[in-house]
Amino acid sequence: MSDFCKRRCRITLLVLFGLIPITVSASDLHIRVSGIDTDLGGMILAGVYASEEGYLEPGYQVASISLAVTGETLNGVFRDLPVGRYVVAILHDIDGDTEMDTGFLGIPKEGYGFSGAKEGRMRPPIFDDAAIMLGENDEKSADIFMNYM
Repeated sequence: MSDFCKRRCRITLLVLFGLIPITVSASDLHIRVSGIDTDLGGMILAGVYASEEGYLEPGYQVASISLAVTGETLNGVFRDLPVGRYVVAILHDIDGDTEMDTGFLGIPKEGYGFSGAKEGRMRPPIFDDAAIMLGENDEKSADIFMNYM
């Protein structure tokens, strides 16, 4: 076995047994959701998207949380996100089906919102316009307003 292979094996074993620490920086993203219609009940579903690819598609979230509707304003935290750019999308899931219900012409029947979006906007923002940059060991917050049509 060559010296290079022996050295590589030793380092691998030291890392595996925790004798050489490997630091993985992670960050927290806090959200504050306001404008919630408490009379509707249900849950607030929030998902974090890390790229334009799959943005707003089910299953492409890198993290998600659910918040019981207990007030007009709710707070949540996405913990331990790696360095990157993120957009948060929220849904006021009134009927518990975890999907945005729409009516005639695709108009939403349930509340929704996005990080970086303006209040009352009918369509989702472009990923780049709404993205929040998280650095190493960062802590950021996003205020998100719930829109109802």
